[in-house]
Amino acid sequence: TAQQNGIEADPGEVLYELSGDEPLSNDDFVVLTDNIKCCILRMSDLLRLEAEGNYSRVYWIGSSMLIRRPLRDCEKRLDRSKFFRARRDCIVNLEHVKHTRIVDLMRYVFVLQAGTEVTLSRRQSLVLRKSRAL
Repeated sequence: TAQQNGIEADPGEVLYELSGDEPLSNDDFVVLTDNIKCCILRMSDLLRLEAEGNYSRVYWIGSSMLIRRPLRDCEKRLDRSKFFRARRDCIVNLEHVKHTRIVDLMRYVFVLQAGTEVTLSRRQSLVLRKSRAL
């Protein structure tokens, strides 16, 4: 067996967690742990990640978990074509954005499929406008 991240794995089996270095694709599975419980989720199931001090709260449909990783470390593992940093403390999975509203001349709001609203910072609204416009 091969060892990856201190976990024994069968040959050909790949284990991921948000603390590694390589970006994960939407089809990859991610291991989330808070030292009490452990969840294995598909990356496409993640709705958003929010900073809580030096920790990150990961949201998926129907639940969330606080993990011992800063948001900046988690961001390194996310596919930039699918995940967008809405503001300093929040990253959103664009596949779960139902629609986008304009709050004022400078800011957007993502409305997620679950009804949650995430307001983008002015700077990130500009980044979205410039990087994703046709």
